[in-house]
Amino acid sequence: MFANAKCMVCMSIGYAIYTLLALVRIAIQLPTHFVIDVWKGRMNGWFENLQNPANKYHWWIFGIDQWLHQSIIITTVYFICG
Repeated sequence: MFANAKCMVCMSIGYAIYTLLALVRIAIQLPTHFVIDVWKGRMNGWFENLQNPANKYHWWIFGIDQWLHQSIIITTVYFICG
């Protein structure tokens, strides 16, 4: 019975650590995602030509936006798992 209790404690600690890491990831992801999307929205507002998919710079901004999002995700995972 003691071994079972020890296993339950280990599982509880594991869940607590997993929850903490998830909260850290959310704390990093939400503000950075917001800032990146606000920047992209403002770029589209300042330069209305960027809203036209026929404009090659529309795709540059789209690519930079996606690159920033993926970079943040990869960096977050690196620091959490690393």
